[in-house]
Amino acid sequence: MVTSMNKYNNFGLKYKTARKEKGISQEEASKNVTSRARLSRWERGEVTMPFELVLQLLKNINMSYADFMRDDSEKESHFLARVQDLYIDNKTAELKEWAKDLLAQYHQNTNHREILKKAAIIANFYLDLTNENLLAISDAREIELQLEKIETWYDNDIIYFGNVQLLLNPISVYHLSRNINSSIYDRKNEVNIEYVFNALINAACVLIKSKLVRQAQEVVKISRKLELLGYHLLESYRLKYVEGLLAYAQTKEDKKLQTLFSKLAVLPSFDQLLSDFKFGFSQIKEIYAI
Repeated sequence: MVTSMNKYNNFGLKYKTARKEKGISQEEASKNVTSRARLSRWERGEVTMPFELVLQLLKNINMSYADFMRDDSEKESHFLARVQDLYIDNKTAELKEWAKDLLAQYHQNTNHREILKKAAIIANFYLDLTNENLLAISDAREIELQLEKIETWYDNDIIYFGNVQLLLNPISVYHLSRNINSSIYDRKNEVNIEYVFNALINAACVLIKSKLVRQAQEVVKISRKLELLGYHLLESYRLKYVEGLLAYAQTKEDKKLQTLFSKLAVLPSFDQLLSDFKFGFSQIKEIYAI
């Protein structure tokens, strides 16, 4: 008889997600702990699992109980914060070592797609600082394929896309941006619109760097329609910045950008944002000088 779902049964589904992310089969995970059939039923929420067996099952997938219980969004936020801190501090050696270590783990077992995702995010930030791409062409294509398969986009997908775009083919970035817009058109209450906006602004910057100005303009137009800017100062500055980049790409005039830089210069709380903008603009000037 199937039991009713409760928070304990939901642990099975959470375990299944962690197991699959690590590329471990049910046979391997259940070895010397329980039967594969019972593990399968637990992962479907049909039965409970004694606590002592849960600990052994976690051991079989090399995961601590603390990590298992930690909220997924909390873990993701901690990971992204660490990457961003290394990026801000220009610690390229640490970013490179971290990314290469994760890539080595992934290449040992290409079912570990979650490891590839983390490696890609780190490599994306590293690429922005050094112009060195750590990913093989096959790895980048695998990322594109996974993103192209998404039909209904949610927050984690959008955050991921927003942080790996430099590694992707620019035309793919453009089409994926449009896919996100189509996916959320009637579901804006199901996603964080800030995540969508920032992913689109990142995409526009990538397209400008690739000299795909018309496509960048289309993506910026989509971002304006999200009805976000009246309440979000940071996002409004990011929009002004990308609009300034577009103006420069078309006319080589930087008046809009210099006006924005002057405004941010007297706002101490936006020191890092100003630094990021100036760094990005220096890259654009080099690209369009060619």
